[in-house]
This record gives sequence, structure tokens and C-alpha cells, in this order.
Amino acid sequence: MKIRIISLLCLVSLCLSFVACGGNEAKRPIDYPDSTWTCSTASIAFSVSQDGKVTDATMVNKNGETVDISLVFTDDGMVSITNADGTETYITGTFSCDKKEFVIKTHEVNDADFDISALRLFFERQ
Repeated sequence: MKIRIISLLCLVSLCLSFVACGGNEAKRPIDYPDSTWTCSTASIAFSVSQDGKVTDATMVNKNGETVDISLVFTDDGMVSITNADGTETYITGTFSCDKKEFVIKTHEVNDADFDISALRLFFERQ
């Protein structure tokens, strides 16, 4: 009886380890190469190159001008949207992502040139 219980516990542990490892490993938009992401709420768009780099990232300010931006994703679920050279931060927040949708829960919007009042920015993969 003890051997059956131990065998059953080992089997359950093995199954749980497979569940923890499996599934969709990509967690950031940059983990989806050759993709384009757009947010109509904040007029933000960017692409991800074959090697996982953000390219062609732009944002439209409240004057209708297109501004080059940079997006920085961390492994712990944080994102920053900055100007192209990274010296001024526009938006910070946490994010979640799957194959078709990427959502930023905004913590701060630091620039008055951008009219963003939404607490969440929804991006769709094109």
C-alpha cells in the first residue's frame, strides 16, 4: 500500500511539473518575431523584428505629430515607453501578453503632450 501511495505521489508530481513547464512560453511581444502591434486608444504602433527587437515604434501626440518611441520590456512584467533615445519616460506600467493581445496597465503617464487617460492600453497583433 505504501508503495502505491509513493508511486501515485511521484506520478502526480511529474504531471504537475509538466503543467508548470508547458504551454505558451512567450510572455512579451518581443517573443513573437515578425509581428506588428497597434493600440488605437493611445495611437501607438510597433513591430518586432525576426531577432526580437522592437522596430518602427511610434506614438501620436495630442497635436497629431508622430513621435518615435522605444519600448522596454522586463522579465518581471514591467514595461516602459520612452522617447527614442531613452532619456524621457512617457509611460510605465505592468503588462500581460498572449499571441493576439498585449495589455499595459498604466502606472504613470509622464508627459502632457500625450492625451492618455486610459488605465489599460490594449494592443492587437496584426
